[in-house]
Amino acid sequence: MPEWTTSTRRALSRALQAGKNDEIRLLLSKQSAPPTPEGKNVPFLAYAIASSNVSLFSTLLNCGADPNTVLPSRCDKDFLALLPNGLRSYIEDDRSVTVLMLASGLGQVDYLRRSDRRRSKPDAPNDPEQNVGIGCRRGDRALAFRANPSRRRACAG
Repeated sequence: MPEWTTSTRRALSRALQAGKNDEIRLLLSKQSAPPTPEGKNVPFLAYAIASSNVSLFSTLLNCGADPNTVLPSRCDKDFLALLPNGLRSYIEDDRSVTVLMLASGLGQVDYLRRSDRRRSKPDAPNDPEQNVGIGCRRGDRALAFRANPSRRRACAG
């Protein structure tokens, strides 16, 4: 599968602005990597979460973007600036944070529920609260998973 090019990124941006979901679906299905803004490393889906853009998140998710995408090892400075200090330093230091884990770290449970409805990985748990615990099972305690305090206590030990 081809990688994203300047022209495919522009086509995606135009389709997103125009609300052309069929075109967005087609573009996402033809690329091997998640879409990123022009000149950026971090996927659109992560930017949508960090900037609380529910509309962009829902559109991308409904059109096939993968919420289990791992953030790049070096995130864009403008993306990191959208995050609270504690989470920002965690994201900068960790190499295995997914978009779902980002939503959890930001306490955005609605994003977890939306992604649960459109799950792209068949082996992932179906319960959004279980998704919140994924990071704990992988040893990512620093996120603290504010979305479910009982899981936070279970992960702390």
